[in-house]
Amino acid sequence: MRNVLLTLSAAAMLASCSEPCPPSRYTEQSPEIDKVIASNDAYCKRDWDALKAVYAADAKIYHNSAESVTLDETMMQSMETAKYFSSETITTEDAEMVVTDSTETWVNFWGVWKGVVAETGKEYSSPMHFTMRFENGLITEEHGYWDGSEMTKDFMAMQASAADSTAATATK
Repeated sequence: MRNVLLTLSAAAMLASCSEPCPPSRYTEQSPEIDKVIASNDAYCKRDWDALKAVYAADAKIYHNSAESVTLDETMMQSMETAKYFSSETITTEDAEMVVTDSTETWVNFWGVWKGVVAETGKEYSSPMHFTMRFENGLITEEHGYWDGSEMTKDFMAMQASAADSTAATATK
């Protein structure tokens, strides 16, 4: 009898919950995550139209900066930078989607970027993190962080060397 009362009491308590269980707020599988991974592939393949298609036209993009740039500015910068590399890859380490208390949808991505400089054959590698806000299936805000300091230092040295060669040739 005691078991029957305990079972009925537990069932009554469960049935009396007025609020349904909240939906999952965190997942590692979603269409948004798939879009992020596909956009990384599009970037590495230089498929600029496919890359641009995952963003809202008025997306705010913050790459290693507290100041946003437009999608068009980001696309132009990506195309210009890509010219220096014979190949680029982005390996996914982890990705997750989170729905915030205010129902914003964000995808967090962690990966490793590798690029081979066309002129020298030198390979660079950098961990990277992106977090992107999605609305209506498109990225409306993106924050990206990576360390490009070694590559920047080497590129500056190559430019200085090229300038020195040009100046030496001009004075002969």
